[in-house]
Amino acid sequence: MKPIQFIFTISHFLGLARCEMQAFVVHGKNAKISAFPHSAFLSISCKLKKDTDAEVCICGSSIINQHMILTAGHCLSGCAGSLSLTASVGSEDIYNGISHSVQSYVVHEKYNDVKVTHDIALGKLKTPLKFNSHVKRVVLMKHPPYHDEAIAAGWGLIDELKGKMTRKLKFTKQYVARKSDCVRVFRDIPKETLCASNKDKSSYMSQ
Repeated sequence: MKPIQFIFTISHFLGLARCEMQAFVVHGKNAKISAFPHSAFLSISCKLKKDTDAEVCICGSSIINQHMILTAGHCLSGCAGSLSLTASVGSEDIYNGISHSVQSYVVHEKYNDVKVTHDIALGKLKTPLKFNSHVKRVVLMKHPPYHDEAIAAGWGLIDELKGKMTRKLKFTKQYVARKSDCVRVFRDIPKETLCASNKDKSSYMSQ
């Protein structure tokens, strides 16, 4: 059975927790960007209040094509002032990628920050990406990978207790549960949400 690679966007805020969704890659393994060439790292500068200085946060994203990237809606929602975005591609290290400015973005019109539904956003790059073995578009799926193995990759905390974050891309294998099993456990769960777990309970991705 061939593992499925998720379009997985995770976020972690530096010095400021404006979002309750924290990114985790606990006990994940080091990943090569050639195995996940659709992965792009977002650096976001945003004013949370009009009378304050801009804060910097980081999020993961996936390459849709040479001009567009997909990320989480909560990464780009809630800024009171100007927002600037930079996408880094082609490297598993957040400091060694090729930088591209994001010209414009749009958050899903039905995004709900309370229920965290329709939590997606698109960003348009100022200059087109050059595809190679380390920079490729993500493969979109027609049907959700229920009851199947998947691989999730991204950047985030690797130790919850110590608050330790990785600058390198990590991955972990996850098993996607049936929708009925998700509802049984979580009750009120958005229909577009996937539930996944690892046989090794100490290894998991974003909460």
